[in-house]
Amino acid sequence: MAHSGGLCVSALLEWWKENQDDFPWRETKDPWKILISEILLQQTQAKRMIPYYQRIIEASPTPKAMVENGEEYLLKLWEGAGYYRRARYLFKLAEMCQNGLPDNYEDWLALPGIGPYTAAAICSIAFNLNVSCIDGNVKRIISRLVGRNITKFSEFKRIADQLIDKARPGDWNQALMDLGRNVCKPANPNCDDCPLSEGCIGKQDPMSFSTPKKVKSKLMKVDCLVILGEDNTLNVRRKTSGHLQNMWGFELTDRNEASFKEEEYCGNISHAFTHRKWDIDVYAKKTAKMLIVPGDVPMAKLDQKIRDIVLAWDVKRNNS
Repeated sequence: MAHSGGLCVSALLEWWKENQDDFPWRETKDPWKILISEILLQQTQAKRMIPYYQRIIEASPTPKAMVENGEEYLLKLWEGAGYYRRARYLFKLAEMCQNGLPDNYEDWLALPGIGPYTAAAICSIAFNLNVSCIDGNVKRIISRLVGRNITKFSEFKRIADQLIDKARPGDWNQALMDLGRNVCKPANPNCDDCPLSEGCIGKQDPMSFSTPKKVKSKLMKVDCLVILGEDNTLNVRRKTSGHLQNMWGFELTDRNEASFKEEEYCGNISHAFTHRKWDIDVYAKKTAKMLIVPGDVPMAKLDQKIRDIVLAWDVKRNNS
């Protein structure tokens, strides 16, 4: 195939030399730091993850340091990044790997929370192993290169393994990531600037190949009652299950399941998770007790919104 020869390989790496994205995790070959970056990058835009990566690396330069700091400290650093299950998996990995990290693909893949893509990224970048990274970006690029919508992972892997630069597998995988992010995009691909366009069969109609399908979000209508104590303390509690497990926040109830006084209404907030939207009516009432200082515990963005609307309600109430 025209797109599987040396021209394609050299053209992509030459392009990447001048156009690669500047991320702090690309300044290291340390598998621990690369692991942290790859877990942060799961389902999240790279540029938004930079400050999270930097403060986690500073606080926990080794797995042992992360374990010594504790899971709640990591969750506090992770606050706002979303998908908190990733942080819990990272902490579990730190516990398991205090005496050293794996140096081969099979051992990485055997660890909890590590899938084929993450294992391949770490092994190719940190250890220069010839393992192809295959995610949505790579699938889209390959489908456009060969001019057909591929459905089987094994076929994607066969082509990706054929394309990879065996001398620089880590650079090759990262170059494909940047190409998919900045040039061969899901919508409005810039084929004129693509270093692979010469051998690309699908460039005449790139939108016909592996474009993402939007999933309709489910709307959840719920209520939340917040107890406001002395000195702006709140009834936040540690969550014991679900995707926000071990984070702190407020209890949600189905809309109209409980009755609240009209004067306790603080307002409405909306919040979106991956395939779910929350419509939340927030209520509050006062108590003379000291409760939890919300700034001292890790809280997800959803619960931060609830906290902020209640504190604003209290200020307005006191000034009226």
